[in-house]
Amino acid sequence: MLEHLLGALFMAFFWQQVAFVGHDLGHNSVTHDRDTDFFWAACLGDAIGGISMGWWKDSHDVHHIYCNSNEHDMNIQHQPIFAVDKSMFGRFFSTYHKRWIQTDAAARFLVQYQHWLYLPVMGIARFNLYAQGIKYLIRSRNAEYRWMELASVVTFIGWFSTMVTLCLGSW
Repeated sequence: MLEHLLGALFMAFFWQQVAFVGHDLGHNSVTHDRDTDFFWAACLGDAIGGISMGWWKDSHDVHHIYCNSNEHDMNIQHQPIFAVDKSMFGRFFSTYHKRWIQTDAAARFLVQYQHWLYLPVMGIARFNLYAQGIKYLIRSRNAEYRWMELASVVTFIGWFSTMVTLCLGSW
């Protein structure tokens, strides 16, 4: 049991470091060559972290252009569970999701407990990032390195599934 907890802790630290390096690669700030940085970002972000670098760049670029704008920045549009500001309440059109976001009874109830919900939600939120990346790679016409990224994501699914099934044992 202790070895699983230590393994989980080291895996969390490892993934956090991969995310930091992936962030810098996504901004083309490691080698300063777009194709080279994207290649390494796909190797790290997609194959090791499981998150599509193309999806991340798409959403993160929008975040930098419209930083913390209710209507445009999908990185702050987390209703009905989270709201980063009172101005998120009401009704607004999300240009990223291309739909209206309206505060409903569920949002009013859940947001008042967001300080308690944060860690449990973040414990499973990573799976949403996997799903968003795969959806992006399948649907987006802007995915420049689609096949390389899909191969990298399949690599991640393979090694992660193997680790979970072979290394963790049974309940």
